Amino acid sequence: MRRIVVELQSRAVRCVRECRRSPGKPRCDRRCCRPGARRYLPGRGARRGDSQEKDFNLDIGLHLRDLLENAGVRVVMSRTTDVAVNQPPLDHNGDGTIDRYDDDLMRNDSANLARADIVVHVHNNASTNAARHGTGTYTSMHRTWTPQAVELATLMVNEQFTALDAYRTAAFGPKSNRVQGGWYYYVGPYDPPYLPRPTLMPSVLSESLYLSNPAELEALKRADVRLSLAAAIYISIAEYLNARQLGIRFGLLHGPNSPVATGSPVSYGIRVTNRGNAPSSGWTLQLHSVPAVQLYDGSGQLGDFMGSVAVPDGLQPGASVDLTISGVAPASRGEWLVKSDVRLDDESYASPAGVVSMQMQLTTIAP
Repeated sequence: MRRIVVELQSRAVRCVRECRRSPGKPRCDRRCCRPGARRYLPGRGARRGDSQEKDFNLDIGLHLRDLLENAGVRVVMSRTTDVAVNQPPLDHNGDGTIDRYDDDLMRNDSANLARADIVVHVHNNASTNAARHGTGTYTSMHRTWTPQAVELATLMVNEQFTALDAYRTAAFGPKSNRVQGGWYYYVGPYDPPYLPRPTLMPSVLSESLYLSNPAELEALKRADVRLSLAAAIYISIAEYLNARQLGIRFGLLHGPNSPVATGSPVSYGIRVTNRGNAPSSGWTLQLHSVPAVQLYDGSGQLGDFMGSVAVPDGLQPGASVDLTISGVAPASRGEWLVKSDVRLDDESYASPAGVVSMQMQLTTIAP
């Protein structure tokens, strides 16, 4: 099973999904839907007359949720009404200021703590130029998971363009703005204290239509168009997940009773599930430690090696194996996060490709 995060500009929506492997159905266990444009943040989300972007985003997101649930997906929404994420307002990133980025960081947290497979931000666009129009997707071109995100973003923009083309008229002419690189908090890299916890999995921002373009606004007002957009996003997600080679889910079966003595033997039981579409080959489950931080480590650092165990070759897609991994606790006293990862047969690691590590707390004390 795989996990995905879908953000619909207005609010974070985390979807946890359990998918059966069958044609046309995405194979994952967790997904986040995030409707954006919070009402308590001035200026967030486009408005044209009585039409507000956040309402369109939420409607598309609810349709997407329903499609996923009908495919056997459990969906956890961060919002199903017009409410803000960061309530009561708190300084979540610790930069000394309470602002929109604290709200955005909570969206990242919902995805990362769920260890989602992907994050999809479902938005609509606006411009001071009313002639500007079209459908586009955006992602960071500077993340280790960028190749995976570009693949998903390409599917997403193509499917939406195809869906919208069915509504083409003399006034409404769909246009593909293709995949573009950009910096958005949702997709940006580790940059503390401003962005201490970036998304650890491929993250894609979709801008379906322009509210500032009269023809596209009229299209967005149509319930059938919004449903078609949700279906197109669903199809693109299913295509991506049913084709990607690498996907791994970790589950903790047992671990040491913390605290433990520095440098002492430790043992963890971990379930490894193959969520990709190719059998395992040359995989090694490893544990590494990093100094503990708030919630989880978003730095992307591998950490100090603690122990490893081979994953059996031939673990089929959808299958799991329970492994016991023996290691050594950190040599220094302190608070730690123990991170699971898989070293692949080419000696690269799964986490830079967007496989989210499990992070387990461990305290070490003097012997």
